Amino acid sequence: MKASHVLAGTARFFVPALLAFSTACTSGEARDAAPGSDLPAAWNVAEKPTLRIGASEADALGFVTSAVSLPGGGVALADAGSNRIDVFDARGQRVRTIGREGRGPGEFTHPEWIGLRGDTLRVWDRVQARLTLFDTIGRVIRTEPPLTDLGSFPRAAGQFADGSLLLLGGSTKSWRTGPFRDSMLLVRVHPGGRRDTLGRVPGDEQIGSVERNGTVSKTDQLPFGRHTLVAVRGEHVFLGTGDSSTIVSSADGRAWARAAAVPGPRRRVTPQDIDEHWERLLVQGSGSGSAGKRPEGIDYPEEYPPYADVQPAPGGDLWVLLPSRPSEWGVGSRWIVFAPDGAVRGTVYIPGRTRILEIGDGWILLSETDADDQQLVARYPLAAPSS
Repeated sequence: MKASHVLAGTARFFVPALLAFSTACTSGEARDAAPGSDLPAAWNVAEKPTLRIGASEADALGFVTSAVSLPGGGVALADAGSNRIDVFDARGQRVRTIGREGRGPGEFTHPEWIGLRGDTLRVWDRVQARLTLFDTIGRVIRTEPPLTDLGSFPRAAGQFADGSLLLLGGSTKSWRTGPFRDSMLLVRVHPGGRRDTLGRVPGDEQIGSVERNGTVSKTDQLPFGRHTLVAVRGEHVFLGTGDSSTIVSSADGRAWARAAAVPGPRRRVTPQDIDEHWERLLVQGSGSGSAGKRPEGIDYPEEYPPYADVQPAPGGDLWVLLPSRPSEWGVGSRWIVFAPDGAVRGTVYIPGRTRILEIGDGWILLSETDADDQQLVARYPLAAPSS
């Protein structure tokens, strides 16, 4: 099986969790109110973006996994659909394409993360487990040796202020069928190759299954299961395992302190939610799920996880995405914004099927999915709510 297929399967059930959220109750049985619906707005998202990429056929995007804003208002996108880096200016015009599919210098198999340090673009390829550095015009500066001892497909969670990367290492336990939760390793890789192991934490709740031919095994996210979320800002790591409403932070991986705690009770998973999950499942590149493909014998969680995504913001704020019911996919997403001391500033509601790529000072960069399932990238201003 191709590595790209394995990665797609791993992310299969996580995509809907990053889609939408609505405060309205659905028809049928009464269900509890949406978390955060009683909090004030911290910011409002402008109706029109100041930058939009991917609307024209010439600039059509494949599968943007990561993005970074550039000096002057441009943006660089890591596109795992085309296995390249696309650079756009502040007007949304493509100025260059960096790399191509392959395993040679400057080539990619799955560019998962992109960052900027000084005038150097840094790209992590998850399948090849290696970091490649480019200059401002797209020339390869160097390709770091692959980190082949971190398990299958190690992920990049971000970079620290000194340019070191936080990588999430693969599992250590054997794969198995049915629901299970493995663990993953947090490793800080410094420029020059020195490593610091920050700890081992629980991984995502998953389901292992075997294809009909009995020779191919795959792993999907457990519907309504816990996700382990890791992010980096400055010198701090933010970690949420979903075991509680609390998200913690640390500078060394040993002393952890509470950074945020999602208020209120969790929503309960209902039989209607489970039915709607399989009926409405939207999977990148594979169409809609159906009840006929619904696996049997799954022990579903009783409650939704406390959060679905974590994004550090300038000034030390932390944005935390609230999970949505399947009936609410495609409407919008609601985030709780926490101040550096953990106090709740309020919420941000983002309409549409979106995923945050980057939060800036007074703006957000979003991946959007339009009515034709075409991916777009857009930058929207943030404004304080009117009194």
